[in-house]
Amino acid sequence: MLLDYLASRFYLQPENIATEALGYILRTSKPAREALGAFIGQIGPALRAELRFETQARSEQEANIPDVVGRDLDGKEPLIIEGKFWAGLTENQPVAYLRRLPEGASGIVLFVAPELRLSLLWVELTKRTREALLPCGKGAVPMSMRIGTHDHHLAVVSWRSLLAALSLRAAAGDEVQTVHDIEQLQGLCERMDQEGFLPLRAEETTNTEVARRVVDFSRLVDEICRKASAEGFATGVGGGTSGLGWYGHYFRLAGVQALFAFDASKWAKYGLTPLWLNLWGRDWEVSQQVLDALAPLARDTPVRLIRLDEGKGIAYGRPVVPILLSLGVVRDEVVEAALVQFRSIATLLRPLDMLSGLNPIVPSEPDEPPTAP
Repeated sequence: MLLDYLASRFYLQPENIATEALGYILRTSKPAREALGAFIGQIGPALRAELRFETQARSEQEANIPDVVGRDLDGKEPLIIEGKFWAGLTENQPVAYLRRLPEGASGIVLFVAPELRLSLLWVELTKRTREALLPCGKGAVPMSMRIGTHDHHLAVVSWRSLLAALSLRAAAGDEVQTVHDIEQLQGLCERMDQEGFLPLRAEETTNTEVARRVVDFSRLVDEICRKASAEGFATGVGGGTSGLGWYGHYFRLAGVQALFAFDASKWAKYGLTPLWLNLWGRDWEVSQQVLDALAPLARDTPVRLIRLDEGKGIAYGRPVVPILLSLGVVRDEVVEAALVQFRSIATLLRPLDMLSGLNPIVPSEPDEPPTAP
């Protein structure tokens, strides 16, 4: 299985893990290989020969080590795949890889990267190719080009599109394990998409309005918690605490342990709001009672109940509620609208009668609270 295979190579970095996984899938699944051939046929040359796939294959002539190489029965390498997340190009990429393609035969160097990086990566690849004075021509699709006179190609595609094609063909071939393996790789790629460091733009480093808003959001958290405490439905509100990309307060909401915070990670992932209410049952664990009580929020539009890591079992599907902010109104109205949402959530939770036997408000590791993404 894929996880067992990768466990023996745990020392590898995420990009290497992803390409090792891709190589494993291609070696073990004929439908995946067929899907890759059809996928490449839409953007570059038709690779008709059955290929054998090898990862980290060093060239005998040059010191370059592509992530995945597809070899035919004659030992030629018509397919070179380089997997990227956010690491930069090496000095060999892509020129040395293009020169590694077989003379007099079709071939392609295919870079696979997050969708958000495709355009910038393509600019850098084409720049290096032209600086090397390699003849370049228009490709069959955007972000692809023909190189030289041997039907060689250079192209960039997203992890999402490539893996979707492989998964579809594997599912059609009833390869349940391959589909599961691809899903695991898709999960890694999606996580790296979210965690990657995007290239900075000038407006991101000089926009004081954004910086001011971050401070505003933290102050809103303070004020909303203070007023909820004064009204009595939020009890035990502690001092402000923070972690990587978040700031908030722990308290009990209708007896349920909670953390209300400005959370940049959830804001970036879900886009609904910068302010989030996190809820637990006893012992800082997920509670089925709490989930059942909050179920009406899942029927709202937009959805007001999100389960973190849903699908991994009750121990992981922790509920968080986005607290939506009113637009175009003064601060007091923003605070009151948030308190209305707090009151409605407290009303849903109050019948649980969980006031007795609760653990302390601050968890054992307050610098890394249960809400950490």
